[in-house]
Amino acid sequence: MVALRVIGICLFCMILNFVKAQTNISGIINTYTPVIAIQNANCNSYITVASSLNFSINDTVLLIQMKGAVVDTSNTPSFGNIFSLGSAGNYEFSNITGINGSVITLATSLASPYNINGLIQLIRVPHYTDATVTGTLTAQPWNGLTGGVLTFFVANTLTLNANIDVTGAGFTGGNISRNPDGGCGSGSPDFYYDLNQPASSWSSGGGAMKGEGIAAINSAKLAGKGKLANGGGGGNKHNHGGGGGGNFTTGGQGGESLAGCPIDGNMGIGGLSLAGYIQTDKLYLGGGGGCGDYNDNVGSSGANGGGIVIIKAGTITGNGDSIKA
Repeated sequence: MVALRVIGICLFCMILNFVKAQTNISGIINTYTPVIAIQNANCNSYITVASSLNFSINDTVLLIQMKGAVVDTSNTPSFGNIFSLGSAGNYEFSNITGINGSVITLATSLASPYNINGLIQLIRVPHYTDATVTGTLTAQPWNGLTGGVLTFFVANTLTLNANIDVTGAGFTGGNISRNPDGGCGSGSPDFYYDLNQPASSWSSGGGAMKGEGIAAINSAKLAGKGKLANGGGGGNKHNHGGGGGGNFTTGGQGGESLAGCPIDGNMGIGGLSLAGYIQTDKLYLGGGGGCGDYNDNVGSSGANGGGIVIIKAGTITGNGDSIKA
């Protein structure tokens, strides 16, 4: 009787542990915070963040820099070409060994350099024994400071019963709200224009807002057909289409102007491919698409780029579902 009871209790414990090991996941599972300062000392890294809420000692975290490239801003076809990548795309995983207010201590010194001006974020990385995706699993969309990245670790088997999808969670497309327009005029050949126009319509030449990429520039050059690194260029007037965002491949070219206006090739230029940098172990959000030039209140903003998915798992069982970025 005693032996039977012990066996029964042990079997029951095994069943409970098996149930606990199976975790259903969907929606947004990561926690994000902007990084304000970084200091390396005594073989540790001290990360000052906007908020340490929902981070705990022993958590695995991802540190990643989103921007920081320096680009050509001349009024030439080279506008948006990368002069220097800087620390853009650098990333690494570590573990939290201490939290003191807004300062998080990591277990090791950082292996890569980071520049605070390049928009760095710290992301909590969940761990699972076995996990099943029961509804669409995604990332917080990029909001200009955090988001765009989905990452988690599974010790054994990750099972997909729904899609993992970060489509549109990356860099934002050009905004239609900053895009006034008038008639054909004399054409708009320039690679950049001031995003903030003094009148309700372009007086002579102009262009729509560029898509977001791994470089940041002043609003005085944020409109017009020139690409912005992997961000697509905005369509120049009159009614040229915006260029598509790029990432591993180059973004597509925008469409030609309104019928009846001169065919002048002033559509938005597609964002750059970053394949060469990605192959050296860097990661980037997909570039936003440039906004197309519009009038008569008809048009749309450029599409957002794709996000980043980083999964470490023993086995992935797809069941016909997809991982989409």
